[in-house]
Amino acid sequence: MPEKSAIIGLHEAGEGMIFSLESMLGRRGYREIVTVKTPLEMDEKCSTRDYNLYIMDVNLGFPNGYDFSCANRVYGRIKLKVDAGEIKFYPLAAFDDVVDAARRAGLPALSKRDFDERFEELLGPIERSQN
Repeated sequence: MPEKSAIIGLHEAGEGMIFSLESMLGRRGYREIVTVKTPLEMDEKCSTRDYNLYIMDVNLGFPNGYDFSCANRVYGRIKLKVDAGEIKFYPLAAFDDVVDAARRAGLPALSKRDFDERFEELLGPIERSQN
């Protein structure tokens, strides 16, 4: 089975939050986890390959704003695989009005609160070691 990979693009995440997210993903079988904080980094990392999982601020680079250009570029590149269930894509926002605006723009946005509450449902249970 190929190793699962993830990319995390959160502009205001502290090291503790990133470590926690990486740890939770690691326990779910993600072995390669890339983190970025800017649209440029996200574009660079996503232009060369696909990941199994994308978690990003829907407005990456524009905290509390309505610029979804980076999320639109990423989603446009992987949409067919997302629709086919081959890739998971979670563009997140802290505020409901930003989530609503992103959805109107065609992105499958979630609030960070909903993502946290549905984490196991969305990403699966912790993998048990196969000894």
